[in-house]
Amino acid sequence: MNVIDKLTHGMYVLTTLEAGCMVDAVSQVSAGDEPLVSVSINKNNYTHEKLMESKVFTLSILGMDCDPQIIENFGFHSSRDYNKFEKFDFVDVEGIKTVKNTIGYLYCEVVDMIDAETHTIFIG
Repeated sequence: MNVIDKLTHGMYVLTTLEAGCMVDAVSQVSAGDEPLVSVSINKNNYTHEKLMESKVFTLSILGMDCDPQIIENFGFHSSRDYNKFEKFDFVDVEGIKTVKNTIGYLYCEVVDMIDAETHTIFIG
């Protein structure tokens, strides 16, 4: 096994207008009154397309005891042809459906984007 496979990270549900997906490549970029986080999304992902349009997203932080159906729902289906929002309770955050019953969530506005070959790193 490659050492890169041993890196640890959390699990999050990223939602934007009309789309959502599981992400794990999330990192705090800065602190202060308006802290920044980065999140990496595959360019082939429908959520990537919708995030490029909307420039806003939420990150729901999943705990160790989260409903495994959340991971299946947001990780193994495409929002392009599957309604990921019909099976779970959500709270509306600035017009974005955000998963309820999580550790918490972040609301982010995209302030920068970095092209990273197969992915885009969104700073919000």
